[in-house]
Amino acid sequence: MKKRVIIAILILSSLFAFIQFSNAIFTPTTPSSCSDSAISSTWDSIFRTSSSEITIINGTSSTKCDQFIAYKINGNVTMILAGYDAPSYANKTTFYSAVEGNLSSEFQNTLSSASVNDMSSLLNPSDLAPYTYISSINSIAEANTSFNSIFKAENASWDSSGSGQSLYYGFSTSESNSSSTTTVNARVYNYSLSYLTFNRTLNITSSSCTPNWTAISASCNSNEYKTMWYNDTSNCNSTSEKPDNETTSCDFNGNGLIGNFSSFTETNIDLEIYVNDTLGNNSKNYTGTQKIDFRDSEDVTRLTFNYSFDSPLDLRGIDIEVQDSDSNYGYIVIHGLNLSKIVWINKLNSSSSSVCVKNYEGSVGSVSDYCNASREYLVNCPGEENNMECDIDGDYFVVSGITRSIIKEYLNDITERITCTNNWSCTVWSECSSGQRIRICTDKSYCGNNLGKPATTETCSVNACSANWDCTEWKPEKCPSNSTQTRTCKDLNSCNITSSKPQTVQSCEIEEKDWKPIIIVASIVAVIIILIIIVIIIIMKLKRNKGDSGYVNIQGMNYPRSPPGFPPSGYTPLSARPIARPMPMQPQPRPMPQPQSPSPLPGVPFGA
Repeated sequence: MKKRVIIAILILSSLFAFIQFSNAIFTPTTPSSCSDSAISSTWDSIFRTSSSEITIINGTSSTKCDQFIAYKINGNVTMILAGYDAPSYANKTTFYSAVEGNLSSEFQNTLSSASVNDMSSLLNPSDLAPYTYISSINSIAEANTSFNSIFKAENASWDSSGSGQSLYYGFSTSESNSSSTTTVNARVYNYSLSYLTFNRTLNITSSSCTPNWTAISASCNSNEYKTMWYNDTSNCNSTSEKPDNETTSCDFNGNGLIGNFSSFTETNIDLEIYVNDTLGNNSKNYTGTQKIDFRDSEDVTRLTFNYSFDSPLDLRGIDIEVQDSDSNYGYIVIHGLNLSKIVWINKLNSSSSSVCVKNYEGSVGSVSDYCNASREYLVNCPGEENNMECDIDGDYFVVSGITRSIIKEYLNDITERITCTNNWSCTVWSECSSGQRIRICTDKSYCGNNLGKPATTETCSVNACSANWDCTEWKPEKCPSNSTQTRTCKDLNSCNITSSKPQTVQSCEIEEKDWKPIIIVASIVAVIIILIIIVIIIIMKLKRNKGDSGYVNIQGMNYPRSPPGFPPSGYTPLSARPIARPMPMQPQPRPMPQPQSPSPLPGVPFGA
């Protein structure tokens, strides 16, 4: 018995441990620093899509990553991860926000020029809504499937909220212990946006003195740098949780410039900066919106853009590189100017008629041979691709509509380039509005071209098609353990209308088993068995009472009981003769037996 109790306890303990493990809250990797590898590790712990070729905008800390943004653009699909790890009064808070959606090129351009301080405005779902497209997410099951294909934070407790464009499906989980409180929130919007946040706050017991670190911004020095440092207003005389100092550029003399007109970096080219066609003057104050030109030694403009001096132009952060004299193709690489601009690239081959544009911070060596890698676009000249235009002006390609860019003259045969096979995936058509409906088509191969792309708009009529929904039975027939039944519904008229689509997921109640019939049958069987036992006992007692009396006494002698054929039918045995007077018993010699004649009647003793 004791052994069984111990085994039961062990089984229950194992089951409890399994339940605890299986319900563990989703926890991404925390970057130990702001290095690319540390942030990539955090990305890979949240997204199912690899962190390869992500763009990282991070802080300057080497001990921990106070704040960062990482993003990845594949056609219309944009993935963003932002986070900070900073003290909040006595507690240290770690926060991550992850987004994936079909976002417009307008937003992608904004993202490519963002700074780490733009995190909050970039990731607010309501602010992102105008840049998204209508999605086909119309049920909890579809939201769960879509979310799990993007993020690693799986969960089964989904719910819905809102209506129309504000409709979303989501879940929220929380876990607390003595050291921290962790919360995970998720939302999937029906306008093609999936959203995940992770927040952990360490529960630090207050001591007799808790530091209160307050940011102190130093003045801009003559080198046009300023440092933000932190002071403990509680005067605890402790460095616990003290944030690292932050050094940033600033405009010391207020002329609208950080650095001067010769502070930028140039490679293989000699450039001068003109403002509104006038050579830049370091002694002049610049305000308003001005046209900025970078011209080479031959007075040929190689880069131009409009700049608003509401914020100073950081000339020290600009880096421009062109091909060297031995190169057989022209190119230009521009860093530090993440805004819309026009560039001129040397056209070194008379037969070339296109350029490869890579919207990415990197070197020209990162551009693929056939311009078919992620974030690469082949633009014909003259021609247009992904809001970028290219023309030929003498010995130059002129490319406009670019932001953060590497641009390279394309030399390979265009027919050989089609080594990447497009794999177009389109959403369902939107509902008809103003005689038109739209859908989103994404190349899952990310070939960087529009070859074979299906139509994304078409004319329609509101009453042109009436859906005829045909639905299967709810499956499974009996309510399963997850209390959810599903079915599929197909529009036999193929109207591509989802607004009237019947519900395909429903909750159900698990039926409790009816034990009453089983109890009745068991009771009847038990009664029958008891009756059979009683009958058997009675029969056995009757047999014991008879013993082995196999004989009957007749006239003082024992005869077999009812032998076959005996007694004869109708026979009545003679009664014994009475003795007239009893004689006293005297001892007499025992006479010898005398022969007697047989009795004339069978069965009657001799001498009767």
